[in-house]
Amino acid sequence: MSTKVIVSIIVVVVVLGGIWYFWSQSQNAASTVPATSQTSSAGSTTGSSQPTAIASGDSNADLNADLNTIDSQTNSANSDSASVDQSFNDQPVQQSQL
Repeated sequence: MSTKVIVSIIVVVVVLGGIWYFWSQSQNAASTVPATSQTSSAGSTTGSSQPTAIASGDSNADLNADLNTIDSQTNSANSDSASVDQSFNDQPVQQSQL
């Protein structure tokens, strides 16, 4: 087999693999269940490690719920960031001699 034939076969296999990958991803995205909204007040932090789901609708109520969820997650991230920043403040430790 010549080099052109081998390269052509590799290109066809890669293109077909890419088409299959994108087709399978679009099929998986269409079959997933939409996320439900879990709203919380903007000032409270739940302390859970899993993020709150964003609503999948486009009504004003869904958008407001999404904004409240994003606000609470942003406030939680800011609080965590402030805690980390505070931990970097190096304070001298009193040394005792024995």
